[in-house]
Amino acid sequence: MRMNWFNRERNPELLRERAEKLRRARVDLRGAGWTMLATQLIHSWVAMVLVTILAGWRLAPRIREITAGAAFTVDTLYERVAPLMAELIETDWYANAAAVLTVVISLLGLIPMLVYARRRSVSLRPYAGLKGLKAGEIAALYLAMMGVNALGALGVTATEALFNRAGFSIYIDIITDDTPFSFWMTGVYAVLLAPLIEEYAYRGVLIEGLKRYGERFAVMAAAVIFALAHGNLMQFLPAALIGWYLGYVRVKTGSWTVCVLLHALNNLTSLLLEALLERVPGEGLYNAINLGYIAVSVIGFVLVWRRLKARCGDLAEAEEPVGYSALISAPAMIYLYLTFQMLVENVSRIA
Repeated sequence: MRMNWFNRERNPELLRERAEKLRRARVDLRGAGWTMLATQLIHSWVAMVLVTILAGWRLAPRIREITAGAAFTVDTLYERVAPLMAELIETDWYANAAAVLTVVISLLGLIPMLVYARRRSVSLRPYAGLKGLKAGEIAALYLAMMGVNALGALGVTATEALFNRAGFSIYIDIITDDTPFSFWMTGVYAVLLAPLIEEYAYRGVLIEGLKRYGERFAVMAAAVIFALAHGNLMQFLPAALIGWYLGYVRVKTGSWTVCVLLHALNNLTSLLLEALLERVPGEGLYNAINLGYIAVSVIGFVLVWRRLKARCGDLAEAEEPVGYSALISAPAMIYLYLTFQMLVENVSRIA
């Protein structure tokens, strides 16, 4: 925007054009806000309703027994049912049901994104292939992603140390391995379904829908939304960094399929590394393997990233960027409030 340096007054015509463009962008981007809010509500409220229905169905015979022929209020009913629910959570049946519900809710959460893609006429068919990438190039991209993951892990360690000083922890148990079925279901979801669903939503539809406002804007916005969608601080920083890196790969290769492949390999590596470290006999060897993996990954990322940036360049800005404030709208604010609430609820006090 130009300025008259003699009277320090901005050009009124340019200001009006800028304001009108920002207004149109806000109206356009409100659709992204509604989409993320609807997805969040499905992941929280629909999940809660389904869990309540399944638990009620499972506990129905016992609830009828404890309430038969007795007068009770809502409070007394809750006092009698709560122990049953706590007992149910510890059963294999609940572990298996939770694993299946994770898949069902993730698939239902795609509905708002499909509606958004249809209304914005977003088609990913031209961007589905690997665009002639060679195996060596995919391996290099994968190595760089491992480095991004390692940097995220270091950031989580530093964040956890800060929270520990205040008497809190951001660590949560993510992997469900109570039964063989839930363990394998969680593994299949993490390695196959989650990469497909998340890459379609965030590096596919969302980036393609926001790209008109600049590649940098689309990649950064999708990365932050992707990180918030995880709903906890432990995964926020790694997810944001991975979202940024995969967004860059998506834009520069023109393919979201390669992002699916890299995402799947990343999750598979994390599962295998966790399984390996659990079988390490001593703490010294555990730390040595972990630090060695981080060091190799970070060095690999630096080497690959330098070549990648030299070859592909920076993310492009729009001719007249609208700024990230254009994302702010009523649905976006509600979405941010709900995700912030989840972030806080997953922070636990150290006993």
